[in-house]
Amino acid sequence: MAESIRNPSAHKLTVEERKRLTVCGVQDVDQFDDNEVIVQTDLGKLVIAGSGLHLIRLMPETGELEMAGEIRALQYRSGRNGKGGALARLLK
Repeated sequence: MAESIRNPSAHKLTVEERKRLTVCGVQDVDQFDDNEVIVQTDLGKLVIAGSGLHLIRLMPETGELEMAGEIRALQYRSGRNGKGGALARLLK
């Protein structure tokens, strides 16, 4: 049986000149097209918006994703537990 080498606490985003993005802590890619990428991370869903977005590298065994294109926005859609952000918790 193979051992997993992922470290679930190692969530990190690195943006280089708004043209290249590396994300560590990726669990799954939910959606990918030229203008929007949605990934499930260890800390919730991350939406990457831009244009000309393309995948350079995806390493599921380590949870690392690298992409390029014009990066316009990064936004988390929910918290770590997937039950919504701060606003959702306040409105309960």
